[in-house]
Amino acid sequence: MIFVTGGGLGADSMNNSVAIASVDLLKRYPQLIIIHAAGRKNERSLSQRYDSLLSADERKRIIVKDFLNDLYLYSGAADLIITRAGATSMAEFAVQGKACILIPNPHLTAGHQIKNAKLLAEQGVVKVISEDDLKIPKSLETSVIDLLESETTRRNLGDSLHKLAHPAAAIELAQLILTASKIT
Repeated sequence: MIFVTGGGLGADSMNNSVAIASVDLLKRYPQLIIIHAAGRKNERSLSQRYDSLLSADERKRIIVKDFLNDLYLYSGAADLIITRAGATSMAEFAVQGKACILIPNPHLTAGHQIKNAKLLAEQGVVKVISEDDLKIPKSLETSVIDLLESETTRRNLGDSLHKLAHPAAAIELAQLILTASKIT
């Protein structure tokens, strides 16, 4: 299963690229399911896009959602995640130890997603595709195939990302605040 999320508002270029790649991916992998969190404003248009690209049988293997309050359920079940590079999502996927393809949003404040993606890519814990790379035919599809073809590579990426996780961060932060305020 591939889980795709571009955040609560979605990501048009990423959504479109995944839809286009799904045509060949669903043919190549007859058991593949794609769950695509499109964003609140994009669910209808993305569903229509899939309808126009896929046969009725293939379309049954795509689930399009708008906004997910229980994102962890979908990401937890995924073999591969295609996502933006937001810090909160990446922290969650790190705790879960998931293999990720990041497509950072280049238009957000101070390029923070590009910086997040670059840092994670330099550590070898994710694959990164830029928005510009999405314009190259099959660039996303090729990266997805590389990871779907190698369970070992997916596991290594997920395990390496997991090593960066800090699941006790909230408790430790609360303890620091209590200590700093001298409350016991």
